[in-house]
Amino acid sequence: MGISIIIPTFDNIEYIDETLTSIYNSGKDLEYEILIGIDGCNKSLKYLKDKTYPDNTKIFFFSTNKGPYLIKNTLSTLAKYDNLLFFDSDDIMEENMIGYCLNSLNTHQCVKPRLRNFKIVNGKIVNEVGRKNWGEGVFAIKKPIFDYYNGFEGWLVAADSDFMDRLYKNNISVELTQEILVLRRLHDKGLTNRPDTGLSSPLRSKYASISKSKKYFGPLPELKIAEYQPINIAEYTNNDIFKVGDTNSDNEEVDDYVNTINDRKQIVNDVIKTINNKKQKQKDVVPEKKVSSINYEKVNNLLKNKVITKPIPKVKQVNNTPKNKITTNKEMVKLTFPGKKNRRGDVPYINVGRKINK
Repeated sequence: MGISIIIPTFDNIEYIDETLTSIYNSGKDLEYEILIGIDGCNKSLKYLKDKTYPDNTKIFFFSTNKGPYLIKNTLSTLAKYDNLLFFDSDDIMEENMIGYCLNSLNTHQCVKPRLRNFKIVNGKIVNEVGRKNWGEGVFAIKKPIFDYYNGFEGWLVAADSDFMDRLYKNNISVELTQEILVLRRLHDKGLTNRPDTGLSSPLRSKYASISKSKKYFGPLPELKIAEYQPINIAEYTNNDIFKVGDTNSDNEEVDDYVNTINDRKQIVNDVIKTINNKKQKQKDVVPEKKVSSINYEKVNNLLKNKVITKPIPKVKQVNNTPKNKITTNKEMVKLTFPGKKNRRGDVPYINVGRKINK
């Protein structure tokens, strides 16, 4: 069982090397492929086409910038495995992410990995802890499920949230992993941070409104795809290690980015090692078990010397109060304040109306 990793990219040449390296490390000894779609960015095309990749990595060029979701839909039709993993070209995979997703797809139809945010400011990585949550755009899913619902809407933004909402409405089994499997990079060029496509942009608000107003949550009418060209001029190799050679480009804009990539990669690699070392230390620390010792010899001696006594029988209380002894307040009152004699007490009984027999 393998998995097809689908990565759309626009203008992330300073990050994509780190992304691919993390994927190769995560996919060791596993069956997978990487399908990269360049979203109408000539700078990314010039940067990637001269690289050297393992033979399971393929690049496709989309001449018009249409957004990441048309690329994801299109590349899903080229995937050779029955499991799909959608990933971003600026994020970092943890080493066990691919294996975790493959294993989890045996019991779930979709897997959303937990992520940790980070960003680099002035050559230093900050906010490496960030919020621990789950994104919408990075997830693994069974290809038949994705095909049945005809994938994403062909929007520029917010189509991943719309797709997830359809899955939830149809009770598709989705696992939210408790383990952090993705390091999500925060930067100004990301779709969620750009002024024209960010979380508070009018465009995203428009698509969110369309999604919320939907009454039907079944498959889309069709799978929307875009035209592409495979990049056959790139060199592929059977080596397991991703080789990043020197880029001798005539494009000065590309060269300026290349000059800073290696320093940034070293910073990110150091952070990943630090995070992994913390995880390993937590696993290695085994809580010390407290063993309580019992002095059985003392216990046995106590049991031997224990005197077993019979319970004291209850003694029945005897009322020794004299009969003529005053025991109540009522009796005391009668003795202290004797009442008058009944005047009729000494009078013979008179039967009115009847003859008295003498």
